Amino acid sequence: MMIRTNDLPYVIEVEIDGEVTEEDIKDFEAYFKQKKENLINKDKLNLLMEIRSLNYTIDGLIKDIKFDTSHLDDFDKVAMVSDKKWAEIGEKLVKYMPQVEVRQFDPEEKEQAKVWVS
Repeated sequence: MMIRTNDLPYVIEVEIDGEVTEEDIKDFEAYFKQKKENLINKDKLNLLMEIRSLNYTIDGLIKDIKFDTSHLDDFDKVAMVSDKKWAEIGEKLVKYMPQVEVRQFDPEEKEQAKVWVS
């Protein structure tokens, strides 16, 4: 998992292509805290996730679930840039995050996704 820094004050951007480990989630959590501390006139962040392939380690999955369940109220929008396979999984996850607006974008629509979460 790669966290991309950007100049968008309310957007965390990640690219997932392969294995996601506990260390990856710890890095994400640290970056999340930094972005959250710098919020001005807004209390929630948006997430731009580009998923090419995804494979969790057991520790990574447990750490991610713990993070997600404790921070659901900290996100407003999630843009998933992925193929149809990951979009189907994302649609199932939306049921557990009713307060978060989630939209799926095809890989060629990444710029539109970035505009939407900005």
